[in-house]
Amino acid sequence: MKPRWRKVLHDLIDNKARTLLVVFSIAVGVFSIGVIAGAYQIISQDMSASYSANVPANIEMRMTNFDEDVLDSIHNQSNVKDAEARRVFNVRVRVPGTEKWTTLDMTAFESFEDNKINLLTPLEGASVPNKREVVLEQKALEDLAVQVGDLLEFQLPDGSTKTLPVTGIVQDTASGAGDFLAAPYGYISMDTLQYLGQPDSFNRALVTVTGDGNDITHIREVGAELKDKLEKNGHIVIRSRFSETRTHPLADTVNAILGILMA
Repeated sequence: MKPRWRKVLHDLIDNKARTLLVVFSIAVGVFSIGVIAGAYQIISQDMSASYSANVPANIEMRMTNFDEDVLDSIHNQSNVKDAEARRVFNVRVRVPGTEKWTTLDMTAFESFEDNKINLLTPLEGASVPNKREVVLEQKALEDLAVQVGDLLEFQLPDGSTKTLPVTGIVQDTASGAGDFLAAPYGYISMDTLQYLGQPDSFNRALVTVTGDGNDITHIREVGAELKDKLEKNGHIVIRSRFSETRTHPLADTVNAILGILMA
């Protein structure tokens, strides 16, 4: 054996702890690369697939209060495939008898049964709340220690409180998908709005487009035409958000982070 190889073997044998540390470090590195590569493949494909399965809105328009007539005009706009309206408002809630308040974005549906955009996936209990009932998105359970059948206390704009029973848990992969900091969601019917001190009107329009729902240029053009028409008729569009049907809004961000970890 050549002297240099004898020296290598001698160093390895005399420094067993250091040798094992190097071997373990290499093994952990190889394992980590494999895990990240696998996560990259799974997340890059499954995240967008799960998102698109719930028929996400291509255009989301935050507006001042509007009614059914405005929704009909949106639906009749060229290149609009489907349109639905919601009322979304921010509210503080807590479990009765506790001190901690949690913020929820409450979404009021006119008809859960006819919902075709931003679909909800039932997980537990009812997926359609009746009057004066609430259904929670599963992420809300991270902040609220409640189960189906428990009560939630809502703080109204005037400072008073009202309670609603939790009748179901759902998953919503579409609403707020592009916002890391979005508050968890709760869902009620429109006939519960007045009980919570809210006007019986819409303030959010959700639209899907005809043609290529993955062509962001086409989506933006339809959104611009729709916004222009609404504003010419005296309605105020506060903000518009555009999304492709088969691409999760955070897909590029997540893939970039995983790509950095793999580098």
